[in-house]
Amino acid sequence: MLMLHLLVLGALTQGCRGCQGHQGLGSNACEFFPQDLSVNVGKLTVPQAVLDEWAVVVNKTASDYSTEDGGFVVSVVFRGQPVLERGYGYANSPSGGAPDPKQSIFRPGSVTKLFTALLALRAYEDGKVNLDAPLSACFANIDPLSSPLLDQASMRAAMSHLGGIPREAPCTEQAACNFTTSEMLWRLRDAVPLWPSFLRPAYSNLGFDLVGQAVAAVYNEAYEKLMTRMVFKPLGMIDSGFEFTPSVLARMANGTATANKDLDQLGWGNPAGGAYSTGHDMSTLLALLTAPKGQIPHFFTFPEATRNMWKSPQYVFPSGNAAFALPFEMTRDANIGAWRIGKSGSVDSFSTQVLLLEHFDIGISVMANDNAMSAGPIADELADALFPLVAKTLRQAEQQLPRPLPPSQFPLDSFVGVYTGDSVAAGGVVTANVTVTDARLQILVAFQGNAFPSYLDYVAPSTVFSGGIRARLTVPPIDGLSCYFRSLLAFDAEELDVGDDSLRFQHMIVGVTLRRQTPKVQ
Repeated sequence: MLMLHLLVLGALTQGCRGCQGHQGLGSNACEFFPQDLSVNVGKLTVPQAVLDEWAVVVNKTASDYSTEDGGFVVSVVFRGQPVLERGYGYANSPSGGAPDPKQSIFRPGSVTKLFTALLALRAYEDGKVNLDAPLSACFANIDPLSSPLLDQASMRAAMSHLGGIPREAPCTEQAACNFTTSEMLWRLRDAVPLWPSFLRPAYSNLGFDLVGQAVAAVYNEAYEKLMTRMVFKPLGMIDSGFEFTPSVLARMANGTATANKDLDQLGWGNPAGGAYSTGHDMSTLLALLTAPKGQIPHFFTFPEATRNMWKSPQYVFPSGNAAFALPFEMTRDANIGAWRIGKSGSVDSFSTQVLLLEHFDIGISVMANDNAMSAGPIADELADALFPLVAKTLRQAEQQLPRPLPPSQFPLDSFVGVYTGDSVAAGGVVTANVTVTDARLQILVAFQGNAFPSYLDYVAPSTVFSGGIRARLTVPPIDGLSCYFRSLLAFDAEELDVGDDSLRFQHMIVGVTLRRQTPKVQ
């Protein structure tokens, strides 16, 4: 089946400022975001010899890192397949061996939030939770009284740190936060949000505690057991969990800094940072994140659109160079022209960093066991060495693919039809009603009861997408159209399978699948 990709140029390659309400759009009303330099990696074949070269680069960079103060484990995965898993330094003492990716246990700290977000998204796919409903709805059977905080914040807002939720749970007098959910809700009964949801971000551990415990309340099952049943076990993360049994403690890669101290136990706060895991299990998580489209492991039912939502920005900072996802923390790599999608965490003297490169199906995880050698700088150094090499290799290979069809042979009229779809904006859920009327791709976007015409004009064959065209979007200034929603008008688009009968509009910042409401033109 022929895939149609539209790479939009011009003044509307702009994204969300995370602004509340709606603004008039003068020429400078929205920030300018640099255009993505993507690549159609799904159609490329990377020889094993190239993967081996990447592993050599990673190994050399990691080996040059000082390991006098402890050890770390590196995992690199490309398109769902491991490129390298290796330990460096020492697990427990300078005289002992290096950490074993499959045996040595680390604490990933706030990287636990990735696990909790995955649990929430699986519950969403099960139809158990509404990501945009107030958190109080999930706790109704436990505490019908709720609180102003829980009546405002949704799961989506909490997972993207946009719920106006205080940073920590109110249990500082107990290191382990040993409360039941009912007791915690009582403590939060008078809690108020810091500000309205989606106004601006505020990093919140409490927000993730509430998300994890809300899902547990819906299933009427302990969060830790639910995580094992719905996330760790289906993924094959057999050495990840929350209970520090004697056998788990015996495998801890303690290093010298943590060997003689008690581990912090988070109790009710486990969803924000209480897990343990191994380098190999982190490779398994990276495999889910980097598997090519349509190749998510069969034993883990997870639609492509939901996986994309997991990694997609929910708030972009005004500079356009940083963003929060669910709950990834994203930074713009200007040299490559793509987002670095990451999550870091630390607890006790352990630290972990996960990094992905948008569009290129490559991921890195570093788990370290001493504060003197934090995982973050190590992962950044590895990414600095590896990511440009991956991007260069794939872009060079992409140039060898068959060139696009000329416009006279391109089925532009296959887009004709009426579509609807929802996407979450800074101020709530935006419903896009799009009508494509002819081969020139006139688009009528319905907003606040009005229809605004815009046009996509063919410019040239795409130099970025194989089998695609480069197009220019023309749209008049629209008073009252928010920066976020206007960014939906600047998109890449691909025709999905005929059986799916819909279009996916993917802007470099956000994406939405539009469902066809009228028969497709044959």
